[in-house]
Amino acid sequence: MATHVDDFLRHLEIARAVSPHTLRAYAQDLKAFLGYLAPLGVAPEKATHLHIRGFLGVQSVTLAPASRARRLAGVKAFFKFLARRKVIEVNPRGG
Repeated sequence: MATHVDDFLRHLEIARAVSPHTLRAYAQDLKAFLGYLAPLGVAPEKATHLHIRGFLGVQSVTLAPASRARRLAGVKAFFKFLARRKVIEVNPRGG
């Protein structure tokens, strides 16, 4: 899955021309999400909307609402990217 994260970040940098700050933030957000899934034994391509909700719930303890919103945006964009590339069949965020 690390290759898919790298591909996603490269896509953001080249196709979307996001700022370096946004790129770093999304990389950290995805690292945190994958770190949340790992001890649960859930592969990212098998994550459900409940895993995303659980991740955000854990984040609510330490992060401000704006940071949580950005984390959600990053995770949603990542799954949308994976679905468009046909890496996953079902997008757990529903879009």
